[in-house]
Amino acid sequence: RTFDTYLTHHFHADGLEGLFCRKQSKQPMGLATFFNRDKFSLLAEHRVDLTSVWSQYPEVQSLVEMDPNIGRGLERSTTVGQVTVLRRDEGGTNDPPCLVETQPDS
Repeated sequence: RTFDTYLTHHFHADGLEGLFCRKQSKQPMGLATFFNRDKFSLLAEHRVDLTSVWSQYPEVQSLVEMDPNIGRGLERSTTVGQVTVLRRDEGGTNDPPCLVETQPDS
């Protein structure tokens, strides 16, 4: 895996800490987030499987009803989301920075 064997090693040498969220597939792909460990501490990390969560939203359901191809595409999706909440260790505001990422299917 590129994240474990290459990215983590090289970015760690530059003072960065990394998180990885794998897509919902057999392919070794996903999201990588790196942050400066001297300036931030990890408060929380959440991974969201977007392959099924879409069905919980009526707005999306209405689109699927209008075009069933949208639903079929979403069912085949391997997309994930990653939410990273950090604490700034020095200065700055009291509000923790929050980073949200997703990697859409191509």
